[in-house]
Amino acid sequence: MMDLFERLESLDYFCAVKVTRQSRSWLTGAKPGDRWAVSLVEADVFTYGRSLIEAVVKALES
Repeated sequence: MMDLFERLESLDYFCAVKVTRQSRSWLTGAKPGDRWAVSLVEADVFTYGRSLIEAVVKALES
């Protein structure tokens, strides 16, 4: 878990968005089970996950 935070600290900018029924309509690619969207701006990565940690890990692995 600490390694995850260390990797996030090394990034210039990342954003996490809670996915709701209303926001799903404008978040391209979000599925009903997805609860979090994470964007790594400098790497131009945008991923989704059922939890915040899952979404962050997917983004860092991209």
